[in-house]
Amino acid sequence: MRYSLLIPLGLGLLALAQAGDAGGGKEPAMLQLWPDNKDAGIFVHMPPAEKANGAAVVICPGGGYGGLAIDHEGKQIAEWLNGHGVAAFMIYYMV
Repeated sequence: MRYSLLIPLGLGLLALAQAGDAGGGKEPAMLQLWPDNKDAGIFVHMPPAEKANGAAVVICPGGGYGGLAIDHEGKQIAEWLNGHGVAAFMIYYMV
């Protein structure tokens, strides 16, 4: 069951990386994984075009039953990676 998400996730990330206009230093775009469900998605943080080096990282922030550490283990890491020219795809999920 875990692998059932890998193929659509990989294809979606590939499409976003190829599009190249999903961010570029702007607010991250939210890609919902399932329609009508806001409990799972991907925030796309693209670096500015002049810094982009073609690398990408998937970020899975930690947390607990109360919520995710979305800011310091997600958004801040994505912004740091963007500053180094790396695209960041942050998974948003509720447990």
